Amino acid sequence: MKHTLELEHHYHQQQRLQQQQQQQHQRQQEKWTRKKVKSNNSGKKCPWTGPAQFEDPSGKLMMLPSDLVLTKDAKFNEWVVK
Repeated sequence: MKHTLELEHHYHQQQRLQQQQQQQHQRQQEKWTRKKVKSNNSGKKCPWTGPAQFEDPSGKLMMLPSDLVLTKDAKFNEWVVK
């Protein structure tokens, strides 16, 4: 019984690791583009005049240039995934 539980625990750990690796790969493959517009209180789109920011294709996620670099650097990416 104990051996079965250990195997099951190991299996779930492997699944979580594989899922994290897939998510990491997806983040690296996403097309992040420079933010160009923002919405004001009335819902109208205005030119973005703030600091450099990047958006994912959906426009729902944002990264700063420093965040984007962390996903590309192998040593730092370990921490991005965590």
